Formats: sequence, C-alpha cells, structure tokens
Amino acid sequence: MFKGTMTPEAVLAAAGQSTSARFFAELYVGLYYEANGNKTAGLTHLKAAASEQYATAGGYMHRVATLHPLLVGSKQ
Repeated sequence: MFKGTMTPEAVLAAAGQSTSARFFAELYVGLYYEANGNKTAGLTHLKAAASEQYATAGGYMHRVATLHPLLVGSKQ
C-alpha cells in the first residue's frame, strides 16, 4: 500500500478475519490515509484499531492506535 502496489481496501481484505492481521491492517490503513491527507478516513480506521477487541492482538501498537489520534488532534 505505501509502495503503491495495493489499495487500502485490498490490505483490509487480505487481513481476513484474523484478529491480529485485522488490527494491523486497520492501524496501517488509518496511518496511510492520514499521511495522504484524508484525516476523516484515517481517524475511522485508527478508531477501529483502537477498539478493545484488538488490545491483546496489538500489544504496544494498540496503545499507539489509541493515542495517535489524540496527539495529532491536539496539534490542530
């Protein structure tokens, strides 16, 4: 996706139903959208990644998904 060979939708589809894969797909799709200027879509996916259902699967990165929108929002 970051390389330009996959779409965000393809990344989410490739994650399937695996909790861990789904968490990381949501996280990185959110960061991808944000980096490309689509803050609304980015926030939607980051909030999905920050869901408690992914807390164990995401470990430290789950905390990143939870805090990132708060930190970025404070700079606006």
